[in-house]
Amino acid sequence: MFTITSQALDALEATPAWKRWNGGPNGLGRSAEDVYASFVGAQAESHEELVRILGADNLGGGVPVAVAKALARLSPWIDEPAVDPAVLDQVAAELGLYVYLLVDPRDGVPFYVGKGRGLRYAAHGLEANDVAAVGDVEQSRKHTHISELRQQGMEHEIWILRYGLTAGEYTAVEAAAIDLLMTFPVTPGENGQRLPLAAQDQLTNARREDARSHGMRLLDSIIGEYAAPPLATETPLLLITLNGWNDMPEGEVIAGGTTRYGAGYKPEWLVSSSRVRAFEAIGESLSAWWNLSPSSVERRGIKHVVAVHRGVTRALFEIQHDSWESVVTDRLDKRGRTISKTAFKVTPISEGALFDEVVGRHGHRVVGRAKGAQNSLYYWPR
Repeated sequence: MFTITSQALDALEATPAWKRWNGGPNGLGRSAEDVYASFVGAQAESHEELVRILGADNLGGGVPVAVAKALARLSPWIDEPAVDPAVLDQVAAELGLYVYLLVDPRDGVPFYVGKGRGLRYAAHGLEANDVAAVGDVEQSRKHTHISELRQQGMEHEIWILRYGLTAGEYTAVEAAAIDLLMTFPVTPGENGQRLPLAAQDQLTNARREDARSHGMRLLDSIIGEYAAPPLATETPLLLITLNGWNDMPEGEVIAGGTTRYGAGYKPEWLVSSSRVRAFEAIGESLSAWWNLSPSSVERRGIKHVVAVHRGVTRALFEIQHDSWESVVTDRLDKRGRTISKTAFKVTPISEGALFDEVVGRHGHRVVGRAKGAQNSLYYWPR
């Protein structure tokens, strides 16, 4: 939780953002104290939300997003370092050629489709590099829309529709996306919120075509993966890799008599706010059924299990003591012995020193594990 303090007032008036705005023709001629005092004590759960609060029209004249960012970054309670250029280079290499959507956060409706390569700039939100040859009228409409958002203290969202494409593919995907959105209007999302692949019930398709893990993503979630620091904790952990989500229409009984109706990791959980609300489902995915010896876990002093997806830690849980259950399968191992599978119950951990060490803001990269590793479990430290 970020809290706005009053300790950055003097520094605010020296920022270029403040001077350009307040000294310009549309400036209010107010002191930093007058502006900042309107927000002292305000709280937000993320830097993005904080900037939106600061950019709100609380002063009768509004504060442009550039000034809102300056205010946020000057607060001693805010630590929002610029994205490491090396991280952006890695993201650009990962994306290759891609097709992207610019989305209005007020209603979750796309207002521009483009194709690009690399990343053009980073300033709180990242805008994809537009390499399409477009006319002045189209550029003007796009920039006007973005300017309107910034005047309200908001930034457009960047969604990556497909990436890792060939030159022919990304031109075709861009054209198909434009035709689709110009033909079938998009219904505004609830409170503007939109999550990847969260409207699958809209179609009768039983499945979607394999996108080689290069499907619909928020650009911020891709950046977050590369910004994740290496996992370095010395705390003993059980790490379990979760791949794509699989529905279980018939249900499956797990530890404690609970029935789960799916297991794996859903695309929308790559968005942190959605992941927090899904801790119960993620915990159920982790908890059963594994070829795992409870005695081996206890002998290593392991009390916690971690969900890993695409090589990054996503959620932390405490294994409930004495909750282990086992079932005997009809399968045999290489020595001809019957294979048993185990399950356990978990309690989510969403804050504290261990959470920061293991998950934190961006998650932590598990060095040496491939992003596409099959559902597997392994011990940490190695």
